[in-house]
Formats: sequence, structure tokens, C-alpha cells
Amino acid sequence: MGVVRDAIQAVRDDPNLTPEEKREQIRHIRAQAFVAANINFPVSFPVGGGLTITVVTAEFNGADLVMTLAAKQGGTDLVLNNPFIFVNPPTHVPDPAGDYIKESGGIHGGSSVSIAYSEDLLKALRTIVTDAVRAQIP
Repeated sequence: MGVVRDAIQAVRDDPNLTPEEKREQIRHIRAQAFVAANINFPVSFPVGGGLTITVVTAEFNGADLVMTLAAKQGGTDLVLNNPFIFVNPPTHVPDPAGDYIKESGGIHGGSSVSIAYSEDLLKALRTIVTDAVRAQIP
């Protein structure tokens, strides 16, 4: 499955934890995964339209993933509202060949949908920071 998914499943299977304790531990596992992923920060990547994002720092604050980001649009530095705090960040991304299948029931009696995901911390990181930065620029 994947290291993160296996750790989350172990928490879900633990009969000694309350539902609230399970939610909290899963949230921590996801946040810590990005810090422990051996990604050499700072890391930059182009996201299209002349926008480049740099993850300057990433740390686990005991509860959430906290990142300092920088961005340039067409070579011009953008002013961002740092730090960015990600609560329960995703660790999986859609992948037709993925080993984790999520089923969702159809809305109002429609057919159900199955989506395959794979654990890919770098792609998930790119997705969450891209969405966060784009939300701050006009």
C-alpha cells in the first residue's frame, strides 16, 4: 500500500483508541510524513502560466504541517501570507494504476464512482501548495 497508508490503517485498527484519538493520530501521521520524506527543502517547481513556487521550509509543529512558501509570477516575487498551515494534508493523488481504491456512492441514486489513488508525497505536496498559492493571487 504505502508507508503512510499502512501507518494510518494500523491506527484505524487499534481497538484501544477512541475515534477522536484515531482522527488526531492520523492527522499527525499525514503532517509528519512530509517532513520525514527526505525532500530536500527548499524545492521549487513550475506550475504553469509563468508561476513558480518554492517550498522554503516544512516542519511539523506537533499537530499540523507548517510551510514557508515563496512564489514568482513571470519573474516577479509575489507577496504571500506565510506561514501556510496544512491540517490533515493529503498524501495520496489520483492515479489510474493506484493500489488504493475509493468508492463513493452516487448522488441522488446515481451510479457510484471508483477512483484509484497512489501514495506520492511529492505530487501531493505540489498539489496542496499550488492550490494554496493560487488562492492568494488574483
